[in-house]
Amino acid sequence: MTAKQNVNRIGKKIKCSEKKKKEIKRQILSDVLVAMENGETVDDIMKHMGSIDEVAFEFNQNLSEEEQKTYARARKRNRILTILGIVIVLFGLIYWMLPKTAEIESSGVFAKDALENQTKWVIEKLDNNDFEALETESIGEMKKALNPEVIEDARRQVGSDWGEIQSFGDFYMSEIRQRGQRYAVVQVAVMYENVEVTYTITFDENMKLAGLYMK
Repeated sequence: MTAKQNVNRIGKKIKCSEKKKKEIKRQILSDVLVAMENGETVDDIMKHMGSIDEVAFEFNQNLSEEEQKTYARARKRNRILTILGIVIVLFGLIYWMLPKTAEIESSGVFAKDALENQTKWVIEKLDNNDFEALETESIGEMKKALNPEVIEDARRQVGSDWGEIQSFGDFYMSEIRQRGQRYAVVQVAVMYENVEVTYTITFDENMKLAGLYMK
């Protein structure tokens, strides 16, 4: 993992305003880069600094009262945005919670390769704001929810500047059965330049987009 990726992981756990978080991340990254110029590796530097949680905890302990209040207000606002955007995540959340699940390997409907490719396609279209293409591959309920405002609100809850996509993590898949219908739920962590985003995407039997959640 690169120095920038480690710093971004720390930043995700620091409880302050976005402005302050950027300042802290710049400070940490500068210190790491100086150490690297002196011959240390990223792994060695992170060992000296401590775990991601330990470094973030130290910064959180030293935050001003105003920064803590700003963070609390932001969290409250994000909870409201989450409620407003619940239509777009409803299917994914419900299907993960339902007890009637099955391994994709035992599914007679879904294929792992096809699900992986379709998931990458959905993420690519989201990154390019190609909502027209997404709508053609979505069920009716999702078509109503797929609009720039809702997606942008969801993105801001994860981070203000994602950067370009770098890599995909492992794909985790499950089949959900409900009321005579089957759905596939795919979860994957995607590394961007400045943030790591976990997508939970649901498809119906026709491989149409039925649910979307990002965090």
